[in-house]
Amino acid sequence: MSLQEIPIDGTWVPLDAELGGAPLPDDLIAAITLIIRAETYEVQSDHGRLVLDAERRPATMDLIGQAGPNQGRTIRAIYDLTGDVLRICYELGSPERPQAFESAPGTLQFLVTYRRTDAPWPADRS
Repeated sequence: MSLQEIPIDGTWVPLDAELGGAPLPDDLIAAITLIIRAETYEVQSDHGRLVLDAERRPATMDLIGQAGPNQGRTIRAIYDLTGDVLRICYELGSPERPQAFESAPGTLQFLVTYRRTDAPWPADRS
């Protein structure tokens, strides 16, 4: 199945996340839920349009804030969708797009691995 054939719409919760090379605390990870529906996104009080390009390698994602803390801002990201696992690397500190799935120290790159809420947890997770 190609990347375009796998639907990205759904409700996603993080398996893990790091910002600037440091893991996010479990309580912050537990507070995150990403909802993607019909080219829109919602994360807590942040809502907006979602523009995907699955043909690029890596695939790209632009989150265009329309309400909430990112209103009027475009966040550039790359993503990888494999079945019920979605990995996204967001660039929170500049208008540039991340080039790799990494969150290096001293950056504001936010790397998150999500799973669909109705998908089973991977075997190495509790």
